[in-house]
Amino acid sequence: MNLSQLLYDDMLLTPSYDIKILSPKKLVKYGLSGDDPVWREAKEVGQAKRLGISRIELGRRKRLVEKVCSPKSQRGDMDGYVECSDRIMFRP
Repeated sequence: MNLSQLLYDDMLLTPSYDIKILSPKKLVKYGLSGDDPVWREAKEVGQAKRLGISRIELGRRKRLVEKVCSPKSQRGDMDGYVECSDRIMFRP
């Protein structure tokens, strides 16, 4: 996980016995809300490698799944969504 310099500095200035509960605003300020972009990219690179495709091709396939398969999930057809997604993601 990437750690913002601001968070690191504030952590060093806070005694170990002084617990701080972070507000949603502080979480955003420290970069602690949502996925870590480096972690997300590493995860996607690993997924592309397992599929034997490039990172760019993985992104293309994911966008295609979103476009083609999402209407099935919106109708509650999760089996149809998974089948559609697998057909796109795992094709040779």
